[in-house]
Amino acid sequence: MLGDARLGPVAAALFLHGMSQGMSVPLIALWLVRDYHRGPGAVAAYFACTAGGGLLLNPLLGRISDRMGRRRPVAVTAALLQSLGLAALALRPPFAGVLGAAALLLSAQVQPPLFALINDHVGTGTARLPRGFTVATLRGAVSAAWMVGAPAGGLLAATGLRSAFALGAGLNLAALLTVAFACREAPRRPAAPARGGATAGRGAARWPQLALFSAGAALAVAGNTAKMQAVPLYLARLGLGTPGIGGLYGWMAFTELVALPPWGALADRIPRRWAVALGMLGGAAFFVAVALVPGPLAVLAAFPGMALFVAGLYGVGLGYVQDLDPAHAGLAGGLFFAAQGIGQMIGGPAVALGDARLGLPRAFLVPGCLILAGVAAVARTRPSVGPRAAELGPAALAAPVGGAAASAGAEP
Repeated sequence: MLGDARLGPVAAALFLHGMSQGMSVPLIALWLVRDYHRGPGAVAAYFACTAGGGLLLNPLLGRISDRMGRRRPVAVTAALLQSLGLAALALRPPFAGVLGAAALLLSAQVQPPLFALINDHVGTGTARLPRGFTVATLRGAVSAAWMVGAPAGGLLAATGLRSAFALGAGLNLAALLTVAFACREAPRRPAAPARGGATAGRGAARWPQLALFSAGAALAVAGNTAKMQAVPLYLARLGLGTPGIGGLYGWMAFTELVALPPWGALADRIPRRWAVALGMLGGAAFFVAVALVPGPLAVLAAFPGMALFVAGLYGVGLGYVQDLDPAHAGLAGGLFFAAQGIGQMIGGPAVALGDARLGLPRAFLVPGCLILAGVAAVARTRPSVGPRAAELGPAALAAPVGGAAASAGAEP
């Protein structure tokens, strides 16, 4: 795939993990309401526990992968934790056990180490196509998985939600085996000495830029939280069953799959922060449209806007956050997913409060505004090097003035 067979297994692992997510995540809110007889506050508590665990776990795993110089062990660990978490949900523990599984197991994300591995392959020349297109197209494997997994989960849920969780656990085990036995690390090369005697990849992280982007991503994800927490409940109130809800999320995933490659190609032609910000605007447009035009057809028609959000924030943002600190790609990816956790902490209560005060669908204006605030923050970030220098990997950062880093130039 994409010019090198080494990336094919990575795409397969992303697809298997994405299938697991697609089958389970859209149904969790309904599961808590129907099986545990809980309200929106309990749904927000579940996602807040997942967010809190991820806030601690994902940057730690990213930092470990940077120090090891290897990505596969971290991806295997995250996939194992996800499998255990979904298996725990399938056993239908007490509600406190559900929150514990969310915080301790399901908060570990498989995607950050896999995208750091993709970044390593781009940096060493194993991926021969431009970086934006490569990252966005491989992120399309997750969307393709959701396109299949979300409808399949909805059909399984008609016979019992626990079966969807059990199958999701098995799919994560399959992703684990794919990473362990089929994925390969990028060719390693000696780190070039940086200016001042330091070693490339061992300097201080660029915290101000990473923090600014993370804040923007957190605000955007706070708005996007309504897509998984409130939109399924809204559709259920309109009379749709789980097969219909799963089908709508499958349609959303299809539009993502269509949008990701061209958006990645766009990111290779314009400053990547603008590709991220413009895509995020599609999410704001989705929520405004659903708020102002009631009914399931409005959700169906507006989901392409959410596809642009995914293409911008995830398809391009996964690579752009590594542009902000190429020497710490694992940490940058971990912080990106930790920002999702912060966003979920903010978004859950915000959506619940909006529902209580405004009611659905008017409450969807709240997440739309949160996404717009995130766009403003992302637009103010600046990468440490130009896109081409980022593709050359950490060694390019150590080049003297006039070398690769200087010739690539900073992104305007």
